[in-house]
Amino acid sequence: MTFADQFHKARLKSIPLIAVRTLDPAATIATLTQVTNGAPVLVWDCIRGIYGFNDPGRAVMAEAFREVDPQALANPIEALVRSAILPPKTVLFFINGHTHLPHAGFVQTMWNLRDLFKQDRRTLCILGPSFTLPAEIVQDVLLLDEPMPDTAQLAAIVIESYQSANL
Repeated sequence: MTFADQFHKARLKSIPLIAVRTLDPAATIATLTQVTNGAPVLVWDCIRGIYGFNDPGRAVMAEAFREVDPQALANPIEALVRSAILPPKTVLFFINGHTHLPHAGFVQTMWNLRDLFKQDRRTLCILGPSFTLPAEIVQDVLLLDEPMPDTAQLAAIVIESYQSANL
C-alpha cells in the first residue's frame, strides 16, 4: 500500500488527526490532494495563515472566512479554533505543525477538534520532518511517513528535468 493509499484509507475511516513526517510539505500536499476525491483542501502556514489549495478549498475560504481578518488566521491556535466551522470532508494541512506541538494551547485545540472532525470526515494533517507527540494526544494522532523517492522515481525526476531544459 502506498503512502497516499494509507492517507486515503485513514480518511475513509474518519481518522481526524494525522501527522505526516515529510521533508517536502509542498510535494506531500500535492500528492495527498490527489486522493481526497475533490474534497476542499486548505493549507496553513505561519505567513499566509489558512488559504485554499484547490478550487473547493478556495470556495470554502470565500464562504467560511469571508469576515475574518487574515492576520488572525496566521496565529496557529486561532486558525485551529476557527477551523471548527469547516464543512464536512475538508482537509486542513498544517505546514511545520511539529513546531507547535510543545505548546499546550495548540495541543488542546487539536484534541478539541478530534471528535468534531471525526463526525463528518474532516481531517487535520500536520506536516513536519519529525514528531514527538505529547502524551495528551499520542493515542489520537495517526503518524504516517512519506517515503524518500526510490531509484526509479529519482531517475524520472532527472529525466523530466533534462527534458524541461531541452537537454
